[in-house]
Amino acid sequence: MAGIIYGADYNPEQWNAQVRERDVELMKEAGLSLASVGVFSWARLEIADGEFDFGWLDEVIENLAAAGIGIDLATATASPPAWLTTAHPEILPVTEDGVRLAHGSRQDFCPSSPVFRRYAARLAGKLAERYGTHPALKLWHISNEYGCHSVHCYCETSAEAFRGWLLNKYGDLESLNEAWGTDFWSQRYTDITQVDVPRATPTLKNPGQVADFLAFSSDEMLACYLAEKEAIRAHSDVPVTTNFMGLFPHANYRDWAPHIDVISDDSYPDPATVFAAHETALVSDLMRSLKDGQPFYLLEQTTSAVQWRERNVRKRPGVFALQSLARIARGADAICQFQWRQSVRGAETFHSAMVPHAGRASRTFTEVCQLGDTLKRLGPAVGARVKTTVALLIDWASIFHRAAAIGPGPDRGLAAISAWHRTAFERGYPVDFVFPDSDLSAYRVIIVPELFAMSKATADALTAAAEGGAQIIVTAPSAVVDETGKAYEGGYAAIISDLLGIVVLDHHLVAEDSDQLADPRVDRISSAITPALDQVNLETEPSSALFRVLDRMSHPRPALAGGIWAEEIAISDGVEALATFAGGDLSGLPAITYRAASGGGGTYVATDLESVGRAAIFQLAELRARITGERLEMPDGVEAIRRGDVVFVLNHGDSAAQIAGLTGHDLVSDSVVTGHLVVPPRSAAAIDVSSRRESPDLS
Repeated sequence: MAGIIYGADYNPEQWNAQVRERDVELMKEAGLSLASVGVFSWARLEIADGEFDFGWLDEVIENLAAAGIGIDLATATASPPAWLTTAHPEILPVTEDGVRLAHGSRQDFCPSSPVFRRYAARLAGKLAERYGTHPALKLWHISNEYGCHSVHCYCETSAEAFRGWLLNKYGDLESLNEAWGTDFWSQRYTDITQVDVPRATPTLKNPGQVADFLAFSSDEMLACYLAEKEAIRAHSDVPVTTNFMGLFPHANYRDWAPHIDVISDDSYPDPATVFAAHETALVSDLMRSLKDGQPFYLLEQTTSAVQWRERNVRKRPGVFALQSLARIARGADAICQFQWRQSVRGAETFHSAMVPHAGRASRTFTEVCQLGDTLKRLGPAVGARVKTTVALLIDWASIFHRAAAIGPGPDRGLAAISAWHRTAFERGYPVDFVFPDSDLSAYRVIIVPELFAMSKATADALTAAAEGGAQIIVTAPSAVVDETGKAYEGGYAAIISDLLGIVVLDHHLVAEDSDQLADPRVDRISSAITPALDQVNLETEPSSALFRVLDRMSHPRPALAGGIWAEEIAISDGVEALATFAGGDLSGLPAITYRAASGGGGTYVATDLESVGRAAIFQLAELRARITGERLEMPDGVEAIRRGDVVFVLNHGDSAAQIAGLTGHDLVSDSVVTGHLVVPPRSAAAIDVSSRRESPDLS
């Protein structure tokens, strides 16, 4: 059985023939099976308008093919060449303040530019015509990291495209005026030509306009991708991808996913943080979920350190392989790096690579070869699905509306998504991301973190899931506005009150710390004033199920606290207050509530809980949903994920982990496991349990 694909971005145009020849030999030594070629080579492929030079690429592809290395051929359109931006400066992007950006970096194009799209599609078509049926071609790689730098353009071309997009969405100007609430501040439009992109204004912008512009910008980038895909499909039926960037707020990846044959991702967790392992898990779960469980490709990660952070910490020994196997555990069928050989010039000179500046004798290259050898043995995991009954609901439309809203507090939607995912990760569960169009029937616990914009259809789907047996956790602020951005009247979250049995009457925020302190000796009035809310504390009654969960977590029992957000809520009959606010104007009012449904139930969290509170709420839902048997108990620092018949045991700690109860064949060490497994620090095992009679139940 074929192993996991192992590859790298390869930029042969940066190197002479002697180095390129040596590269092929080193790739064979490292076990590479795929090379992403041509990502930034437009200036070499089209040296002048309509003047193409494919000779050097012919040679590179043939040499790689002769070595048995497949080709992920990029369309090279992420950075237009200088001759193009000089001849057509109108393709350069314009900032919110009206400044046209200059050539000399990357992604220096306006996504709405028909000139750029025409040139990009022409190059993609030429490449497909020449290489589209080459036997070594395994994948098409369109552009690179759409939106990483030039996601929003404010030029007149973008404005004209935005007007067309709005008419297509709303049908007429009156509907647009209604959706944007343009009677506020006398913003009403009487002609479509009056509508503009949200350029710099004297003060606050129209939230509806901004939210639509964010959605429009995602669609314009997708249109760029589709234009190139169409040009390729005229000559080639090889699968097509473009590399995503994790939980990226500027592109609606769920809308993109149907047009992507293989989901692929670039991921760069910071080795300096202890939460890098969680970021790896989150991004992997998201990529796997975008096409409803289909395996994905990791197209970029670093072997050690990047160059673009203020402090670029390198990965510790073993972490490169450990994070690679962690991605495979959660659905990756390919592990590729940026880049193959470390550049000696340019903006990414100090970005690590598979072959670093130190060369073959480095620890990095040794680890590269070791991982290549390991991946060859992981064939039993290829194509297998990851099964879980825990889901987390996100919606890019809500992300756009939250980003556009002015108040009522800081936009922390992505942070809430990450925090609640980490709660499940630390507990030992893989998580499926679900979306408003997803089938929720397979899930027993569904987390809805700060879904600021919620439609009635989404509320109804969550209610139906609870009635079907799911435990739903909704966290504040959710269901504040509808899918158009219009604030709900009659209490926030009223749209989902059939499930939760609550409405939000008002919100409270903790004030920022101030260096202005009142001196009671002279500030006789000001010193007597107490802020409405200076911290968010919660308390539980001994009779509460949440109290009992907390009591089992540690001794003494941990306290519950929120961050900066709290809500005053009203509850219906039959709703249990699991916790109340302690102190301040909200003292004694419900903070966490639960309402039982016919088969499941709904929990509402009216504050941004800290990690202990999130863990307690999740564990309570886990118990009510009766899913505790779906995970393996592991020592601290150890993650266990089952993918098909392979159980991945990932030791993120600095001490060896002793694991009992697993039997099978460890694909990493190529050894038999007979009930006792020792996993060294910062390393992994991958146990093929298909031959044993009873596999651990992680599905």
